[in-house]
Amino acid sequence: MLAWYLEVNALLRAIRQKAVDAQGCLASGDEAGAKRINGYLKNDYQTLRKLWTDAGFPQQDMGNLGRHIGFGDANDYDDILARDLPHVKARPRRMRATAPIPSPGLGSRTCCIR
Repeated sequence: MLAWYLEVNALLRAIRQKAVDAQGCLASGDEAGAKRINGYLKNDYQTLRKLWTDAGFPQQDMGNLGRHIGFGDANDYDDILARDLPHVKARPRRMRATAPIPSPGLGSRTCCIR
């Protein structure tokens, strides 16, 4: 479960950075650059959605992230950064916070005092 959590967080960080980059392209009038970045965002979203649903989370928990990536307008990137990513990040954090802490197995060292 830790590997899944780390992979999801890496994807969310990548989505965040790409949203910031696309926002910058649009602000400077580079619509072609924003469109190219949006294509990468769509790929990241598909990967995230697969990880998400394979872990048993409903796709609805991802809110409007997919819709905002799909449209890719300036206001959509604002929503991705301000609302969608914090909303999506909250679910795995809650799950991680309530996950049982694994106990050390037999033969593992828990103390080095002799």
